[in-house]
Amino acid sequence: MTYRRKNESGLAYALKWAAWEWLYTAAQCRMIGFEVSLEGPGGRIVDVAGVGPHKTLYVVEVKSSLADFRRDDHDSRDRDRLREEERALDRMSALSRKIADTPGDEESAQQATLDAEVIDRRMRNLHERADRLSTKFHDPRFVRIADYNYLMIPSSAVRRSRLPLLWGLLAPAPTPRVVVEAPRTGGARPLHMYAAVVRAIARANTRDMMRGHGVQWKRDAIEFPDA
Repeated sequence: MTYRRKNESGLAYALKWAAWEWLYTAAQCRMIGFEVSLEGPGGRIVDVAGVGPHKTLYVVEVKSSLADFRRDDHDSRDRDRLREEERALDRMSALSRKIADTPGDEESAQQATLDAEVIDRRMRNLHERADRLSTKFHDPRFVRIADYNYLMIPSSAVRRSRLPLLWGLLAPAPTPRVVVEAPRTGGARPLHMYAAVVRAIARANTRDMMRGHGVQWKRDAIEFPDA
């Protein structure tokens, strides 16, 4: 039985299990889950989450390469830059359409129309990029959900100097271990937040157990695989 997702590489899956091993053995977590949504349905998902002694909450994000790391290594300033570029393109599009609507040279009007269509496509792409831009490493509200946040990354994939604030670093080999200690994010968490994380891990484990056993939801019932 495997809990590997269809779009997940073998390396990423192995790193998630290395994170699980570290959480269980070193952090002494006895409740651990993969792909846990800590912000409710539709919210951001962490690769591995665990609950340790004294209700200590851990998050481990798995990154199989530098490129994978960079996809989440953005902050609000990166999104603001994309939005500003989008506004600049909007002004260019308006100017092109104004030229296209001005009576006169038909050839210039056709070219302006084509220019406006190209600019509009670029604007849509920028808008989608800004909406998808991941800032989880640098979002204080997200980072402070857990007591400790770690990145599990193959050796040398990311330098220590590139680590986001409030994140530590784990290495998978020869055994899962801490390379850079994560600082505690500080502050006691209310009981309802702790309970929400426990529920999220339970939901994730229920989902993975069902997938691993081939159980699929139908409209009004569960379909069980043949014994």
